[in-house]
Amino acid sequence: MQNSLKIQNKLAYLLLSPTIAWLSVLVLFPLIIILYYSFCTHSLLGQIINVYNLNSYIKFFSLDILSAFTRSIILALITSIGCFIICLPVTIYLAFYANPLKRNLILILTTLPMWVSFLLRIYGWMSILRHNGILDNLLEFCFHLKLPSILYSRQAIVLGMVYNYIPYMVLPLYATLSKIRRQSHNCPIQSNITFV
Repeated sequence: MQNSLKIQNKLAYLLLSPTIAWLSVLVLFPLIIILYYSFCTHSLLGQIINVYNLNSYIKFFSLDILSAFTRSIILALITSIGCFIICLPVTIYLAFYANPLKRNLILILTTLPMWVSFLLRIYGWMSILRHNGILDNLLEFCFHLKLPSILYSRQAIVLGMVYNYIPYMVLPLYATLSKIRRQSHNCPIQSNITFV
């Protein structure tokens, strides 16, 4: 028994060795190179000089870098919350209420924009949000409103990021909720649970 476990462990390591080698070459090795370069000095032209110091790490904790880092974290949180607020009702509908035809149609429509390049989708939003763009002309035609352009503002950044990351929120939520639905149907004892 003990001998067969050792053979199974050796076989598992043997089967995992191509994956470990692949990840080492494509993930671990580049990270080691980045770590090495982080201790090197750079010339004015960007060339690497093999003089080792901690200037890059000291520069990271300067106020400019920390404020940019903080803004990025805040935008990421707002984007995640926005995606969650938009996607949760959609995925609840998909997992529990939609018939298979509607479910497949909504999932296709959700993933359809991912077939287009990320850059093209951003340029599409730029043409919508720019001055005298589609949104500007529509608001002026319908409501006689002339609003300032929101292009390059934080609101436009959040709008573009939420739009681009909605499929990455819908699909995992749907997969999780559909598993819950299947597990609840397979449950031998149906209990009467009420939510307060």
